[in-house]
Amino acid sequence: MTSSKSPKVISLSEGFEAVVVEGPNVRVEIFEDGRIVAIRDGDILRLPRSNVARHASSAAPPVGAKMPDGTLYAGVSPDTARPMYATPRDAPLTLTFEQALNYAACLEAHGHRDWRVPTWEELNVLIKAHSSIGNFDTTRSVSAGRYWASSQVREFDAWTQRVRPLRDESGGGKTYRSDIHGKFYRSSLRCVRG
Repeated sequence: MTSSKSPKVISLSEGFEAVVVEGPNVRVEIFEDGRIVAIRDGDILRLPRSNVARHASSAAPPVGAKMPDGTLYAGVSPDTARPMYATPRDAPLTLTFEQALNYAACLEAHGHRDWRVPTWEELNVLIKAHSSIGNFDTTRSVSAGRYWASSQVREFDAWTQRVRPLRDESGGGKTYRSDIHGKFYRSSLRCVRG
């Protein structure tokens, strides 16, 4: 900075959609979801949500930690770049894809009503941390040992993932099997929010 003026700090509360800061030849847009877009002399630089420092805070609880409301901290969502919380247990029954979507949308648990079926990327986070989060079905059951993701493949298919790890033949450690599964079949569901 060549000026002796101090930079102006603006503190924002939750609930804003976007903030725009403009200066000579520069414009910075900060979105509620953590995206940052900087435009300088017509060149656009987009910073991905995952680079936002507030989500890399060392103050984050360990994955699997029980929160005061009874939910479990499941890490940071790769889709929203926000802290993600999971229900402590699966839905009580295996469900078809449509039933899973409806169950999550209607679920009122732990004082929250914004539950949903995790995306494929979020489900992958849950599955990789299944031992820390706990209470996943690790059987090789066709239905109970497989979990729904909200990510659809085609009209009649959606992604699922099994908890039971497979051996990685390349020597890279454990891998988890994702499958395309017919929406009319039944699978387990672990709801998330955040």
